[in-house]
Amino acid sequence: MTTITHIPLTDIDDHAMIRDRSHRDQTTLVELTASIRAIGLRLPVEVMAVEVVAGGPPYALLSGLRRITAFRALAAEGGPDAIPALIRPPMSRAEALAAVIEENEIREPLSAWERGRVIHIAHEEALFDTIEAAAEAMTS
Repeated sequence: MTTITHIPLTDIDDHAMIRDRSHRDQTTLVELTASIRAIGLRLPVEVMAVEVVAGGPPYALLSGLRRITAFRALAAEGGPDAIPALIRPPMSRAEALAAVIEENEIREPLSAWERGRVIHIAHEEALFDTIEAAAEAMTS
């Protein structure tokens, strides 16, 4: 059974993972923020615990970048400073990246450019030994 936990926004690093989207639509972000303000958050973000480096946040964001961005905007207006989150079991950065992409593609497929960019970055960061291995992990 997975439990939803409220985690302080300051405890989540939303840039710990390579992000697969190259563009954020500000109009839909404003709409999401208004929706959360009016009816609350319907779907928690997903995080995983990470090794804390130099006092950094103890969690890395896996899914919910738009949701946490909206929540941060609401917190700046005096709203809650903690967000409902599912804490996923630890996994390698490569597995986490594949999970990020899988979750995002449910909402909207990646463009060929976005997929190629994330594959290239994943290989450069040594998450995969070869470009081919990165491509296979990001497309399966």
